[in-house]
Amino acid sequence: MVVSAFPAADLSDEGLLPLTFPERSRVDRTLFYQMAEAGLLDPNTPVELLNGEIVPMSPVGYPHGSVVDDLAEFFMDRRGLRYRVRVQGPQDASKHSEPQPDLQLVRNKADRYRTGHPRPGDVLLTIEVAESSLAKDLGPKMQIYAAAGIVEYWVVDLVNRRVAVHTDPDTASATYRSVVFFGDTEHVAPRCADDCAIDLAWLFGPKSPAAEG
Repeated sequence: MVVSAFPAADLSDEGLLPLTFPERSRVDRTLFYQMAEAGLLDPNTPVELLNGEIVPMSPVGYPHGSVVDDLAEFFMDRRGLRYRVRVQGPQDASKHSEPQPDLQLVRNKADRYRTGHPRPGDVLLTIEVAESSLAKDLGPKMQIYAAAGIVEYWVVDLVNRRVAVHTDPDTASATYRSVVFFGDTEHVAPRCADDCAIDLAWLFGPKSPAAEG
């Protein structure tokens, strides 16, 4: 386990090409849905709304998809009545941001979120699984979640085989006061279910021969 303050990353590192708009006409969530309904967004190109920009989502590779499935099954098997598991569903983070994290643990609600996506106060844990999206998940998306007051945010880093656990958000500076890294020989549990410790050796699986060499 390593404690660190992780610097914000630059979206340009990934070569992403977000659809940008002048500051005075940043896209908000209402306009985002109106554009989708009007057919202005390609239904075959997954996108998410981040800080008023419509940003293409990274393709889900085999390891990424498998780890998301493993996390979903792990938390579903242990949920009881403590939380609801949402997989790759939208989050109403702010007026200008509607990210789609890989997994969320949210509070149980009577309407089961049929009338609106989870808001920050509903979210107990947000998880992003990162491979090609690592810079975005540790940079702009981390800032969005911190500014929204998401109480706990994990980045499951498939490249470096570790989990960055962000807690204690500072909404004013859009950062987390605490960032702790857990390696692939450790266990990690969310604050909302501290009896649900994940064995990261199991989650990441065997190291590839190239990684071991």
